[in-house]
Amino acid sequence: MGKASHIIMAEAILKRAVLGALCDGRAEQGDEFYFSSAYIERATGIGNELVRALLRELVDRGLASYCRGLMTEDGQLAGSGYAATLGGVAERKVVS
Repeated sequence: MGKASHIIMAEAILKRAVLGALCDGRAEQGDEFYFSSAYIERATGIGNELVRALLRELVDRGLASYCRGLMTEDGQLAGSGYAATLGGVAERKVVS
């Protein structure tokens, strides 16, 4: 296997980890709950810049959705977050 195929494989593993964290969160919190990139960082151990890039790609592919202006239960502004879509959940089941 060449370097390029190792990089492609590593990228797929990282995407799977990020999608897995979103799907696990959806299963635990419900389908309308969005997670910050900081949460995904903690859940996966992947650095912030890479997590954000992977999340953008998942959004572009329709496997995750992005929402800004999220609020806490107390009505405080909480920033933005990401959630697994039904397509993301189905993709994870196929890959797992």
